[in-house]
Amino acid sequence: NCTDRFEQAYRTCARFIGAELESGCIVFTSNTTNACDIVAHAMKDRQGAVIVTDLEHHSNDLPFRRHGQVLRAGLTDEGRLDMEHVRRLLQDNDIKLIAVTGAANVTGWMPDIHALARMAHDAGALICVDAAQLMAHAPIDVGSPGSPDHIDFLTAAGHKMYAPFGTGFLY
Repeated sequence: NCTDRFEQAYRTCARFIGAELESGCIVFTSNTTNACDIVAHAMKDRQGAVIVTDLEHHSNDLPFRRHGQVLRAGLTDEGRLDMEHVRRLLQDNDIKLIAVTGAANVTGWMPDIHALARMAHDAGALICVDAAQLMAHAPIDVGSPGSPDHIDFLTAAGHKMYAPFGTGFLY
């Protein structure tokens, strides 16, 4: 029946990203932007700023700007995320979340999302990975929630993986 198919779809998405549904959940959305909006809304009342990188698609930037203070993490001369700049922002500010792409939609460069997760968690922050560009190109493992390098939120769109338009999810 329909309920069984939905349950199977949740389990399929969770398996695809290495998530355990006992400790996390999958929320179906209309696209990545919608999933990012949900994260921004859920985080809006938490104390602190959001770090957004200069690699981001507007889907993983504008929702956070609408809901509070955003600090921008810059890039190196090679067009890669400046990890030292991220470290300084975490050290010098009250940060609640790092919002980062899993793969830049312009350059294709993939930051080390698990290193960023460790940095975020060490500073008492969470991490949201926009995996829209990453999902079809590299395996993803969000990790176990107790692990210091686990991914707290992950957003994606089905059409980036050859599914119909209007499908996405948030972990």
